[in-house]
Amino acid sequence: MQAGLVSLVFLNGMTVVPEESLAAKGSVTSFPSAVRELVKPLEELLSPEDKKRRPVRRRKAAPFPQAKPLTMKDVEPVPLEKPEGKEPVPAPVVPAPQPEDMAKELAKPEAAPLSDAVEKTREMDEEQAVPPSEPALAVRPEAKPEPAAPTKSVSPASLEPSQAAEAAPEEPAGPKEACKIDWAEFEPKLPVEGEGECGFEDAVQLSSLQLTPEASFSPQPTVTCALGEKVAEWLAKDVAPLSKTLLGEDLVRIQTGPGYSCRLRNNGKTGKISEHARGNALDIAGFVLSSGETVTVADDWDKNAIEAEPKARFLRAVHTAACQRFTTVLGPEADVHHKSHLHVDIGCHGKSCTYLICQ
Repeated sequence: MQAGLVSLVFLNGMTVVPEESLAAKGSVTSFPSAVRELVKPLEELLSPEDKKRRPVRRRKAAPFPQAKPLTMKDVEPVPLEKPEGKEPVPAPVVPAPQPEDMAKELAKPEAAPLSDAVEKTREMDEEQAVPPSEPALAVRPEAKPEPAAPTKSVSPASLEPSQAAEAAPEEPAGPKEACKIDWAEFEPKLPVEGEGECGFEDAVQLSSLQLTPEASFSPQPTVTCALGEKVAEWLAKDVAPLSKTLLGEDLVRIQTGPGYSCRLRNNGKTGKISEHARGNALDIAGFVLSSGETVTVADDWDKNAIEAEPKARFLRAVHTAACQRFTTVLGPEADVHHKSHLHVDIGCHGKSCTYLICQ
């Protein structure tokens, strides 16, 4: 309660009455009529609806009726629609086994063992598969297990052919294919062995060309079979015809160097190894004609190829033809080391060995 106010509750609501009014007329219980007089103006202010308000009493809700469980009698069956034009197929009726049938089954004799059935099947197959007039195919007998091999030693006679071949010691590799040079006479040599990287295996010594007349090598060079084949083909197919065409004479001798020589390039003290050290290079110093005339690189090479003498034109044509067959051709115009001869080789140049040098 706040100061100066007293709250009184009556039937129609709450009325606030000053304390001074109550003190003037006495206590609330002593002067009920005075209080009614004070409250009467307030009751007139209330609306008829407020006067009718009374405490609302809530009624208890009626309990929800429980659903009755369904049974098969409450459910009406739905008839299935019959497909047009088709009659329902009745399910097969399986008769229940009768005691008499069971007794008959038990009284049946036992089946023959499986082995007897297999033997009968085999006999039927043999009679029906092959007609009497045709010979029957041979039947491969079943392989019998081989006895275990002895642990200490094995005799080749006791092994099968395939096992004996595996157990036999490996035969040494056969000799390499023999060297073949169509246009030259040559002699196979033992492998050349030298210091360091020098040396090669398929060594041959060239003696002459198979021409008419015969053309000999002087001296007889020792080279690889591959180089000997290239040199013989170049001399027989290019040099000899050029001698006949440009000089009017046959080729009877080829002046060469030794072929194999264990040294560095250009006889240097440092540098890469020469192809001569591997038997892949040959130096040509000159040619001897059928008349005895000699054509040498040192004396007859002429840089003026247009107005050159026949010998000079012959040497330049020989040089050009060599560039079509060898990987390296060096002549007098290459450097000072080749002023007196033509150097030809089949050495590898470049990563793919297809780079050519023609100077």
